[in-house]
Amino acid sequence: MAVGDLDTRLRAAMFDHLARVSATYPDGVPSRAINTFVFEGKHLPLVVQPGIRKPAELDAALTIRTTWTRPDAEAPYADKVGADGSLHYKWRGTDPNHPDNRALREAMHQRVPLVYFYPLAKSVYEPIYPVYLVDRSEERRVGKECRSR
Repeated sequence: MAVGDLDTRLRAAMFDHLARVSATYPDGVPSRAINTFVFEGKHLPLVVQPGIRKPAELDAALTIRTTWTRPDAEAPYADKVGADGSLHYKWRGTDPNHPDNRALREAMHQRVPLVYFYPLAKSVYEPIYPVYLVDRSEERRVGKECRSR
């Protein structure tokens, strides 16, 4: 079986899962519900600590997220939504060859859809999908499917 077939099936199953949990939690999906995703009999968490999820079976990133920050605190990352509604997603660290950064570049190169987990509260997200990486600058610019609040 080709990796592309696996990638396509996994992403489609993930989007179906997120549609179901989003319907159950219309005001924001807890990470514990997001992380109940099972693909072909294997539990596959979608929200992970580093913020960029690339399962070993895939070449490209699957999900990205921004860490929730209290309104009175400074955000730890420079993720931001631009005036045009596009998300500017910061690289992981400063090494462009970090495996997470390579996975983001591969997602852009393959033009595969990702999920962006927009933080609503601690461990509560709005899954926004599909989103696409569209620019290779130091900040990753995600397509207009990401919108500001």
